[in-house]
Amino acid sequence: MIEMIIQQRRRNLGGGVEIGRVLPFAKQRMVGPFIHLEMLPGATAEIPYGHPERALYVAAGAVELGGARHEAARMLVLGANASRVRALERSTVMVLGGEPVGKRYLYWNFVSSSETRLAQAAADWKGGRMKLPDADDAEFIPLPDELKPPRLPSEKAAFSTAIARTDFT
Repeated sequence: MIEMIIQQRRRNLGGGVEIGRVLPFAKQRMVGPFIHLEMLPGATAEIPYGHPERALYVAAGAVELGGARHEAARMLVLGANASRVRALERSTVMVLGGEPVGKRYLYWNFVSSSETRLAQAAADWKGGRMKLPDADDAEFIPLPDELKPPRLPSEKAAFSTAIARTDFT
């Protein structure tokens, strides 16, 4: 069920860049920015500063950042020096940013900020208590045997992962 739909505001910035932005809303806790860029070949866009964590998702096309070409279906986690992106072809780019979400734990296909919730999700999956998606419920993939199951925090096991940061300039 959808609780709320926030409409995107769109504006032509000139120079081959059209921006769509969904701003944080007072009634709903959101981090941001969430900016949608439609870029023509050769267009450049400034990447907002002032957010501890920033990333670009190249949804379509190809862009240049830090002197390198980045194709569609890539998430670029940005360093502090990244300031602009240039479209190498017609491109759709999402700009994301905000405060850090905190430590994350990873086990197989599960990610959580709580080791306890992660262990419970693994147990629920293994026990068949987790609903499969309606359009993809014909096959059940069991937890891999070679993975050690997550333990509760009291057992002092931490399964954590980090995203490598790249300082694109």
